[in-house]
Amino acid sequence: MAGNWKMNLFPSTAQDLVESLAVEAPKHTQVIYFPQAPFLGCLQQWNLGKAQFGAQNISSQSSGAFTGETSAELVHALGGQFTLLGHSERRTLFGETSAQLQDKIVAAWKHQLLPILCIGETLEEREDERHFEVIKNQLMESLHGLLPISADLILAYEPVWAIGTGKTASVEQAVEVHRFIRSVLNEMQVGLGETTSILYGGSVNAGNAKELFSQSDIDGGLVGGASLKIEDFRTIIQLQDECLHA
Repeated sequence: MAGNWKMNLFPSTAQDLVESLAVEAPKHTQVIYFPQAPFLGCLQQWNLGKAQFGAQNISSQSSGAFTGETSAELVHALGGQFTLLGHSERRTLFGETSAQLQDKIVAAWKHQLLPILCIGETLEEREDERHFEVIKNQLMESLHGLLPISADLILAYEPVWAIGTGKTASVEQAVEVHRFIRSVLNEMQVGLGETTSILYGGSVNAGNAKELFSQSDIDGGLVGGASLKIEDFRTIIQLQDECLHA
């Protein structure tokens, strides 16, 4: 269960959140926090319980004159173990392309970070019924040249049209795309669809979490706004834990 804080929270509230949730550590669910980059050193000092953390983005470069960037090596040195890559906001607001993500994936692996690669379609692409095409292209462009994959990779499906828009994807729509992603992965590398964890990231909340996470093709969630609220995120984690135990 990954909590993406985006550009939110201050140290006092963030510490209260993670340490409150650490008191009742889930038995079956892995919890990962993705804070703003300046928080990385802080989380290393706080009591996270069994939770882990990572960066919202990394540079493809190891070091040098790249003002404003954060290297995978630094994230690892500060105790981070994961990185989000290709989040929809990185793609739409900052023009990040799937092709550019190849180098970032390699940089993550080089410095012992497990990348969570985000993929998903916009509202226009969904309404034009191009969502399968878009998702397949994102996968193939991001992973081209990296196969066979010998290092770990997690995927997160984000229906961009269902994030903060008031629109919601049905469970059936979410499952349909997750199954499609697995089929594409298997086309690219035999067995990859079964061994890759795929998270769902379309406005997960306490109200829809149980139905989503009870689906066998959905392995967890990438949670935005709800991860900023202690009680909401606690409920989501507990519901995921119950689904895994069932």
